[in-house]
Order: sequence, then structure tokens, then C-alpha cells
Amino acid sequence: MKKQTITKHNHLIEASYRLSLTEMQIVLYGISLINPLNPDESSVFSFDIEIAKFSEMFDRQHSEIYRDLKAAVDHRFWHREFSYYDDQGTQTKQRWLIMAQYNDKSSTIKVAFNPFINKYLSKLKDNFTSYYIEQIAAFKSIYSIRIYEIAAMHLNRSKKQQYKFSYDIEMLKELLELSGKYQLTADLKRYAIEPAVKEINKYSDLMIKYQLKKTGRKYTSIEFFVKKRAINKNKPVRPKRADAIIKIADKKKALTSEQKQNGSAILESLKKTVKS
Repeated sequence: MKKQTITKHNHLIEASYRLSLTEMQIVLYGISLINPLNPDESSVFSFDIEIAKFSEMFDRQHSEIYRDLKAAVDHRFWHREFSYYDDQGTQTKQRWLIMAQYNDKSSTIKVAFNPFINKYLSKLKDNFTSYYIEQIAAFKSIYSIRIYEIAAMHLNRSKKQQYKFSYDIEMLKELLELSGKYQLTADLKRYAIEPAVKEINKYSDLMIKYQLKKTGRKYTSIEFFVKKRAINKNKPVRPKRADAIIKIADKKKALTSEQKQNGSAILESLKKTVKS
């Protein structure tokens, strides 16, 4: 499959918003269809979610994906909003979508992004971050995608192969829409940060390490160290489950061929036995 590129304005990456994994995948799917070098910032950007393509892109089960996508858009995503600060420090709140259409007969979904966020979805001067969607396609945690984007943004800004950056814990929780949750740093680490770092290191082109920092006896900040790693461009990163399925399929093909040969030999032997 052709590599799909995601380009997001850094204001959007640093925005505070709450999305489920499916909702984030819808956003990334739509962004991958935008031409980042020639965006039309004044028009409504609408797109059809091709179920088979979406399923392949994010390794989702095809039999249930239409139902899951429709429920995600209709029940939650339609009402979602995010807030961000521009270069002048002005806070703005926007909604993601302005239109959604469903066709149950053909299992198709059409959505349209809010035109006010077009410029934040595409390349704008030097304040953007791009990455291939295959780098995050295997992620099963929304926090993996968010922390990956934040790390990629800082790495791209530094123009280096490795970089160290830090966040106040409360600020990071705000970016991840976790304010008011995980009062214990140990819970934040266990349920959000640690699973995200593991997925990023396992499936993507980035390697991340982190360290919690204390002020006195209390953890107050988290320091990330991120670097690029070499990826075999001819072998896309895929979940273990996908590789296992392929191996099983290959094995079945081999067994089928072998069984046919053995079956033919046994049949001939039986024929000779009957004749004699």
C-alpha cells in the first residue's frame, strides 16, 4: 500500500483534546488524504471513509469496522472539541466535524472537517510535523499516538537525530486530556505513559525513554529522550498479530500442497489394494 503521510500543524499537536482510538484514527485517515503542499484553507474538506482501506491501514477487523466507525462518529466524535493557543497566546476552541453521512446499505461513511481547522491540518511555513501513518497504525492506545506526535514534533524542531525534552506532569496530563485523572503518578505511569512508550518503541521509527523528576518528595515533571532508529523501508512495521496471521496462512498453503500430494499417493495405493 502506498505510504500515507500525516502532516499536522504543531498548534494542533499541542492542543488539548479527548479522542478515542477510533476517533483519532478517523482524524489521521482524513489528514492522510489532504495534500499538505497545496491545502485549500477556505473550503470544507470532506472525505469518504473506505472501510476496506481503513481496516487495512489500522489493522482492524473488517466485519465489525463499519459499526464501530458509525458509533464512534454518531455518539461521540460529532460532539468533540479541542482547544489550542495561537502564536499570540489567544485560546481558541473548535469542533472537529461539521457534517457526517451514513449509508447502511453500502456501509459507507462521509465526514467533513470544520474548515476553520484546515490550516492546522496542513503544512504551514516551518511550524508542522509530518510522519508516515504506518508508524502509528499498529498502536492500540490513544496515548501512544499523542506521545508519538509530541516526541516527533520536538525531534523535528531540533533538526537532530536525538533530542531531550521535558513537560510539567500537569501540563502533559492537560495535553493528554487527563486533568483530574490519575492523581497518583504511579497510575499515570502505569496506565498511560508506560503502555505508550512500549508501543512506540515496538512499532514505530522512534525510540523513547523517559524519567520522572521530583521537586522535593513529589514528582513534578517528566523528561523524555527521543531518537530516530533505522527502519527497513521494504518491511513496514506491523503488529505481531498480523505477522502471525501471515505465517499461519503461509503454513496452511504449504500444508495444503503437501496434503494434496500425500492424498494422491494414498488414493493410488488404495486403488491398487482394491484391484488386487
